[in-house]
Amino acid sequence: VAFLTADTTLNTLTSDSGILMSLHEGGMQHFLAGARANVGVSKGKYLFEAKIVELVSLPDAPGVKNKTTFRVGFSTAGSSLIVGASSESFCFDGDGATLHNNKRTSNGSKIDRNTAMVGVLLNLDKDSPNFNTVSLFKDGKRATKPVALPDELKGKTLFPHLCFKGVSVFANFGPSPAAPLPFK
Repeated sequence: VAFLTADTTLNTLTSDSGILMSLHEGGMQHFLAGARANVGVSKGKYLFEAKIVELVSLPDAPGVKNKTTFRVGFSTAGSSLIVGASSESFCFDGDGATLHNNKRTSNGSKIDRNTAMVGVLLNLDKDSPNFNTVSLFKDGKRATKPVALPDELKGKTLFPHLCFKGVSVFANFGPSPAAPLPFK
C-alpha cells in the first residue's frame, strides 16, 4: 500500500518510508495537501495509522491566519483529494470533528502533535455488531465510539486518505499496527 502521485494533490511530496509533506513556499502554504492510498477495502476490518511528525512554520499573509490541518479517513477512488469535502469521503479532523460532504459534526476527540499515533478502523465485517462503521483510536485507545458510515459510502470500495496543512505526517499501513488496539 502506498500513495501514488496520481492520487495526491500537486503540493504533496511523498516518500518510500511513508512520510508525506506539503510544499509551503510561494503561496503553497495556503492550500490543503491530500493523498489517497492505492489499495481499497470492500469487506472485513481495516486499520491504518497516521502520525504528525513535524509542525511546519507557516507565515501568515496579510489578513489570513494560517492554521494547521490534519484529517484521516476513507474515500472512494474518484472522490476529491480533499477528504471530507465531498459525499464520496468521510474523515476525522484534528479539531475533534467528523467531516462528510463538507458537513462538520463534533465528536470531541482532538488530534494534535502530542498524539503519538492515530488509528482509523473501517469495519465492513457483515458479522460484526459494528458493521459499516469507522472508529478513531489514539495511541491504541478508543477515542470515539463507532461512527456510522454515511449511506453514500456503503457498499463501495474505500481507500485510506489523509489531508493536511502545516504538518508533515507518517502513514502506517501495516502489516502490524504501531499502536496495538485493545482487541484483535
